[in-house]
Amino acid sequence: MKIHQALSLAALGLTLCAWPASLHGQTVWHDPAADPHQPIQGTGWAQEALSGSYQRLPDRAEKTVRKQVWDLSQDCAGMYLKFHTNATSIQVRYQVSGALSLPHMPATGVSGVDLYATDCNGRQYWCAPQFQFGDTICYTYPRLTYRNNHGKGNEYTLYLPLYNHVRWLQIGTPEGSLFGFLRHTREKPVVIYGTSIAQGACASRPGMAWSNILQRELDLPVVNLGFSGNGQLEEAVFNLLAETDAALYVIDCMPNMTGNRTAQIQERLEKGIGIIRKKSSAPILLVEHDGYMGYHTSGAQEESFRATNRELRAAFSRLQPHVENLHYLSFEEIGLDMDSQVDGTHASDWGMRQYATAYGKKIAQLLFAGLDSTGLAACRQHRDADTYQWSERHEDVLAYNARTKPDIVMMGNSITHFWGGQPYEPRRVADDVWQKLFEGHRVANLGFGWDRLENMA
Repeated sequence: MKIHQALSLAALGLTLCAWPASLHGQTVWHDPAADPHQPIQGTGWAQEALSGSYQRLPDRAEKTVRKQVWDLSQDCAGMYLKFHTNATSIQVRYQVSGALSLPHMPATGVSGVDLYATDCNGRQYWCAPQFQFGDTICYTYPRLTYRNNHGKGNEYTLYLPLYNHVRWLQIGTPEGSLFGFLRHTREKPVVIYGTSIAQGACASRPGMAWSNILQRELDLPVVNLGFSGNGQLEEAVFNLLAETDAALYVIDCMPNMTGNRTAQIQERLEKGIGIIRKKSSAPILLVEHDGYMGYHTSGAQEESFRATNRELRAAFSRLQPHVENLHYLSFEEIGLDMDSQVDGTHASDWGMRQYATAYGKKIAQLLFAGLDSTGLAACRQHRDADTYQWSERHEDVLAYNARTKPDIVMMGNSITHFWGGQPYEPRRVADDVWQKLFEGHRVANLGFGWDRLENMA
């Protein structure tokens, strides 16, 4: 009987996955794991051959981290795909290896995906899905509408499951639609080392995990190394953190450093920060325990999290005079309230929003000092998608700057973009003038057709 039920569910899932194809002709399936552009984002080791395409740590880490950490690293928390398409419907089908849901977290958060669209002006929109959970999980986004000044569609971000491992995944679009994955970005990521809350418990869907909110709103890559119950300031994990060329490191482990571990906070933190500082001068943000929101009715709970925060603050006070670029985010700044948690420990969607707001404000101060005074929200665009792909040129610029270390940077719109110089633009119109003007200099052409000030920011 169970076999027949399983086969029926699988058949039902495939039927639901396939229904838009009957409206739009044949569906074309795209496999990110097989794409040469390495489009799987949210990993700090994209250049290494990974035995599982959707894992958060490199294979060699299995020999150095505890088994619990290694097993949790197979979950896809914080991983995402970027692609552009003009498809009028998008399907996602995939299989996972673990339980679909948890007692305090729905299947849509544990095992679901989440799709966001970015229009030609950089505005972001959530896409409402139809979904079916079975042996094969199917998400369908039908009747998509585009309000751009061209027919090339939108740029999309697909967030992967927070608490499950993806065995395989395919994205389907109607035959004849434009489709392309964006390559793995060269931008330096925000790297997060944390607990179950950082991993995403208990967001209702992946896009509501605070690390993914942060990724969208700062428009920066984020590497999520949150390990449920296992964010314990371990040397083996700090060694891996130090391998990533981060824009900023977040250390948010206090919820797993209560009880007997509290006495180890200062020693472990001092060693871990020392490991990072041997490799990187990037900002390090230490984060207090966010608190148990039932603490007003439980003095024992309150003392537990406040004890960890006292130890963290003592460690910070000891280290700050000797460690440059060390920063702090307090319990008060996070600012959770009694509606912020599902079970008194793990964040609800509202709590995730509060977390992301606090982090976003602090990280913006550290990475984008002065930008607030301009009144601009930095974002990407693809207003001139008939001529070029903004995100692709952005990556070309990053690669060129890394190779040449330019001494002159020319910013502008299409006039600069199609003038000449490097990165190479096949439609350039006056490269001879460019070469004569900048002879003897290393110059980067940062002109982007149809750019506005917020895109340059």
